[in-house]
Amino acid sequence: MKTSIALAVLGLCALGCDSPTATTAAVDRPLFDARRNPVHSVLTITVSDLTTGQPIARRQTVMAGDAFQVTVSTDGSDCAGQFVVTALGAPGAPPSALVQSLPYIVGTSVGSNSVTGSTLTAGVLANGTNDWKISTSCNGAGTHEFAFGTFEFFAKEP
Repeated sequence: MKTSIALAVLGLCALGCDSPTATTAAVDRPLFDARRNPVHSVLTITVSDLTTGQPIARRQTVMAGDAFQVTVSTDGSDCAGQFVVTALGAPGAPPSALVQSLPYIVGTSVGSNSVTGSTLTAGVLANGTNDWKISTSCNGAGTHEFAFGTFEFFAKEP
């Protein structure tokens, strides 16, 4: 799957984006040079289930009520950006609710290659399920350096 970015900058998901067989919790997106060539991968999204002590894989279903935490990392590249966590909204509410938003600056120049959000709880709607989505974007220091990442998992009642 290709993800279209403003001005037709395109990045390929390293894990096949929609592959149900992806078993890791990371999604890497390349940083692009002025010619839209990947410079190197920059963003990794990791989601940890604090209740079970295990990483959450892309498209995995976790139990309602599990505590989880999101970490965004780089491979040492300097960039400033943010990540957001959303979940489906309740009936009568907006279709997607913003659960967490965290601006960050990461990289070797600031002495930290990762940022971790606060602990969240995998809540569900009245139907006993929910769809959790995480997206991140980061602007590099050089001209035309942008990186993007996405991650999705599900929660349901036992």
